[in-house]
Amino acid sequence: MVRVLTLGAVAALAVATQAADCTPVYKNPNATVDDRVSDLLKRMSVEEKAAQLIQGDIRDYLDVDNDGDFNQTGLEWVMSTRAHAIWTGLYIMPEELKNGAKIAQDYAVNETEHGIPTYIQGEGLHGFLAVNATIFNSAIGIGCSFNPELVEKMARAIATEAKSLGVNQLFAPVVDLAREQRFGRVEETFGEDAFLAGELGYAYTKGLQDEGVCAQVKHFAAFGTPEQGINTAPVRGGERELRSLYLPPLKRAIMDGGTWSIMSSYNSYDGIPTVADHHLLTEILRDEWGYEYYVISDAGGTARLIEPFKICAEGDDECVTMQALPAGNDVEMGGGRYSFETIPDLIESGELDMEILDLAVSRVLRSKFAQGLFENPWTGVSDDAIYDYLNTDEHKELAQQLDAESIVVLENHDNVLPLKKDANVAVIGPMAHGYVNYGDYVIYKSQYRGVTPFDGIEAASEGTVTFTQGCERWSNDDSGFDEAIAAAEDADVAVVVVGTWSRDQNELWQGLNATTGESVDVHSLNLVGAMPRLVKAIIDTGKPTVVVYSSGKPITEPWISDEAAALVQQFYQSEMGGHALASILYGDVNPSGKLSISFAHDVGALPIHYDHLNSARTWPNPGKVYENGTIEWGRNYVLLDPTALYTFGYGQSYSTFEFDNIKASSETASADDTITVSVDVSNTSKRDGAEVVQLYVRDVLASIDVPRYSLKGFKKVNIKAGETETVEIDLKVQDWGLWNRKMEYVVEKGDFEILSIEYAGVRRSIIHRNPPLVDQDGYEVDSADDDDRIEEAMASAAELDPYSDVRIENILAPLTSASDLAVHPTLSKPFVAQTLTHLAEQSSTLMRRENRSLWQVRHLWTALLGDRIWAPCEVMIGPDDVELYNKDHVAQQLLGLSKTRPNGTGNATGSHKGKGKDLAPGDGSAAYDPAATYADTSMTDAGDNSEVRLAGSDKPRGEIDGDHSQSTNQRLSNGSAEAPRRAHEETSQTNPDAEPSEEQGAPDMSSYIHPIFASPEGVQSDRDLGVPQDEADNLRRLLAMFVQKQEEVCRGAQRLHDGLTRAHRLRKDVLHWSKAEAHCGPNRDMSDGEDWYDKEEWGLTEDLKKGQDDEEEDTTTTAKKTRARRQ
Repeated sequence: MVRVLTLGAVAALAVATQAADCTPVYKNPNATVDDRVSDLLKRMSVEEKAAQLIQGDIRDYLDVDNDGDFNQTGLEWVMSTRAHAIWTGLYIMPEELKNGAKIAQDYAVNETEHGIPTYIQGEGLHGFLAVNATIFNSAIGIGCSFNPELVEKMARAIATEAKSLGVNQLFAPVVDLAREQRFGRVEETFGEDAFLAGELGYAYTKGLQDEGVCAQVKHFAAFGTPEQGINTAPVRGGERELRSLYLPPLKRAIMDGGTWSIMSSYNSYDGIPTVADHHLLTEILRDEWGYEYYVISDAGGTARLIEPFKICAEGDDECVTMQALPAGNDVEMGGGRYSFETIPDLIESGELDMEILDLAVSRVLRSKFAQGLFENPWTGVSDDAIYDYLNTDEHKELAQQLDAESIVVLENHDNVLPLKKDANVAVIGPMAHGYVNYGDYVIYKSQYRGVTPFDGIEAASEGTVTFTQGCERWSNDDSGFDEAIAAAEDADVAVVVVGTWSRDQNELWQGLNATTGESVDVHSLNLVGAMPRLVKAIIDTGKPTVVVYSSGKPITEPWISDEAAALVQQFYQSEMGGHALASILYGDVNPSGKLSISFAHDVGALPIHYDHLNSARTWPNPGKVYENGTIEWGRNYVLLDPTALYTFGYGQSYSTFEFDNIKASSETASADDTITVSVDVSNTSKRDGAEVVQLYVRDVLASIDVPRYSLKGFKKVNIKAGETETVEIDLKVQDWGLWNRKMEYVVEKGDFEILSIEYAGVRRSIIHRNPPLVDQDGYEVDSADDDDRIEEAMASAAELDPYSDVRIENILAPLTSASDLAVHPTLSKPFVAQTLTHLAEQSSTLMRRENRSLWQVRHLWTALLGDRIWAPCEVMIGPDDVELYNKDHVAQQLLGLSKTRPNGTGNATGSHKGKGKDLAPGDGSAAYDPAATYADTSMTDAGDNSEVRLAGSDKPRGEIDGDHSQSTNQRLSNGSAEAPRRAHEETSQTNPDAEPSEEQGAPDMSSYIHPIFASPEGVQSDRDLGVPQDEADNLRRLLAMFVQKQEEVCRGAQRLHDGLTRAHRLRKDVLHWSKAEAHCGPNRDMSDGEDWYDKEEWGLTEDLKKGQDDEEEDTTTTAKKTRARRQ
């Protein structure tokens, strides 16, 4: 059958074919992005191109202050001149915002010649900036979660809420670094560390864009450390610092996260405004990194080229455009001068090259094509469906979980936390109730919506909960103290919530008081107004006081750390923050937050970030001013500790964790390899908990001054009570490199150390709140049986004012046991075997927190115990017999040093050369940090590539910064004492009845000197004990008191071997020296020229009395000796 095609059919087919052929390439979703951009660009006029480079505003066509009245003329104007985007981050109802956005998008797509969709923009720093949208906690708190997976979930929730109102682009995440804590915008950052900020910025970017919302990573670049901490001030630095510190986290979020837009920053870097920095925006971002999308200025950022930079003259918009656009800042945000409106004139005059304009516009179009806006320009939902997406129960639960994981327990003295559910609680403080203490970038009036700390505690408690404000946050008025004190006295425990405060996005710009936020910068990190006095007043009631810092940055009140029963940091909360806080306080959630930023003792110690260069903070020697006015002089600083009060990565848990068996997947690796590091983490408590495994890398020897170590991997793991998890983390060797002297990025050959830090559940001080003593069977010694002895011990300690806060009762607890005294003619075994061990461990803890190596710990103990070391009547390695050691051995014995070097390179030998000299290691030994778990890797030549060699995969833990777990300390002391203990036991078994003679002396300990206790070559160790002077003095006096109590116990003893004479002589030296301290030390004004101990009371022999009386003849000489020893 023959079919005949009619003329009409032929004509219809021709028309259809012609229509298909005429469909623009840029509208074809199957065409490549390059082809679509090229096709659209050649169809656009100069005016249309310029409009794609300028931001518009919803207020250009919608009167948001007058019931949303619509202006058609305004819409047509903004779409013809500022068509890049429509800003919507204003206080308007969700329905109004959505309808206003739809008006703009419908017009852009359907009423303009090319139908180019517009961006509908909003803020998304810690939640979608819209009325009734879910408010998450501030970024500085989110950083403390160390949980990228949860951050990505948050970003997805934020994107879902934004899309429901038609918003398709959010100004987030912020990937600045909090390196200048006076800066008001610290709260907007993920913290001080580049790796952490990069990982969380990547997760945030990925979460937004996987949901179809364009992320806008900001601020590019180096914005977080303005001079003097003042917003938009210049940032000083060089090329190496820019590339090593500021750019890596941005690159992670931008390139790996695939962000479709970037916001440039307000500041200048090394004198060049970043908004017009061709090297930064083009040579690095585009030419080196290969970034294809666009960069937009911050609000009014381009206008700063006129004022304050004074690069362009007043009113010279052409200059502004020619500075910013060719440099690589493609789009101009509103809030300034709209200088880019001069682009058509500049093109016409020939001053601006069309290629520069086309390049900028092509980047914008590429972003819109990549996001899929041409195919799906509108995502808004119907009015009645908005709350199926906005502020859902699921999103609020997520906000509470993230907030709880971000809360950091800084102190928990005597395990006050978690609180008992039936306890009566007095909630006090201006941040506790009455408004919600959010950070900046929340919508107007948000402070009146959300769960306050009081709300959360009241909901969780089974007891009585009261609220008393106590004072206003902005006032010095203390008239409310009496009511607050009364409330605390009537309760079982007080929870005091104080801190800093910010303002919402309307109030922030109205000049209202605040202490953080954009353009709110400070000179001090102390609590302001009446708040510190309120905290002191509540603590002084004697009721257990839990202090909660609700803030946007660290607070420097070290006295609160010592005096409060517990200290909790909750950076600006989410709308569910009150419930999150209560879940931590009551133990419903085991705290797992770790600090994303370090805490200084005072603003004068800034910068305080942990990853300082090797040459920084090399020899802290702080002084102090005591409450009674006594001044202890130091050198750096003269009257302040320059090290961190709490360091990055620190945070306590209600569980205890042990790290062990750290291993690397390979002993050698090239610079392009990835090493998998595994570590066994054990939950040794009875409570399930989460721990953050943090891996740091140290370049042992480098061609330039590099950070002492840097975070390169982390993972949060949940571990059930009593169980062990093997955690694996991949480390890219390429990330271990540096920018060398030729400004080339290289991974140098040589040794690298991979360190794992334990920060959970640690006591900070070696004097305050010592761990309880245990008896020979490992049980705690209960000192409550002998109140008289405890009172006597405390009275003796009180005489040492200003050191009356020394808690000696726990240390003297074994002396209260009559059975111990009956069995042992001298000090009880628990006293010697456990107390001194604990003191040594706590000394090590302090050294690690204060960033001091353990050779200084060894030197500290040597110095504390005097030039001629004293020993108790019974020491830990002599189970049944009295053992006395001479000055060459006792310090090592007390620390229980090991004979074998941990890296298997043989024994270390050394000798004690007298006053102030260090015990030097043998040849080939090297000092290292023993309190962290670490693997050692090396870079070696391998043809054209470098290799990483694993030198040792299972070494003792090395200190990094801050505190470490008690389990680490136990392994150090218990494991390392085995060699000398076995040596002594073998000697005893050979001749169990033999006693060391004067000639024979003690077992030779010189071979047991561990290399970690050797001072580095060239260091004059006799000039510094490596510990704050006031704590050293506390220890000296405490040790002297031990000897005095020892004399009391030894009085009347029937059996002492023939070394007793020497023991008395050693005691004489310690007592002698301690009395001299009373006359010429910091407490000399209270001694009044008299002995601060009773010679007769302690049963001192006439020989000792005579020796001390002889010494008194020349107190000036003694004072000089004492000062020399202290130095």
